[in-house]
Amino acid sequence: MSVSADWSEVRALAADLSKAGPATARKAQQAVAKSAHDIQAQAKPPVKTGALKASIGVDITDGGFAAEIGPTVHYGAYVEFGTRRM
Repeated sequence: MSVSADWSEVRALAADLSKAGPATARKAQQAVAKSAHDIQAQAKPPVKTGALKASIGVDITDGGFAAEIGPTVHYGAYVEFGTRRM
């Protein structure tokens, strides 16, 4: 199962921000990192243990201007989106 999205506008914003100057770029990178970690915290299911919860991570990309948040276990998408039998 795969999910796709159009990130062209986000990449364009990242390119514009990278040209805005070092101070602005640092603040944008901090905002991306904080937002990604906030999303990660909210995405973790309310259980004390579990492989799914432990596998949800954050990858900061594009020089700090983008982030990918998600599980690494193979069944993560089924828990999120369900199956035809759910």
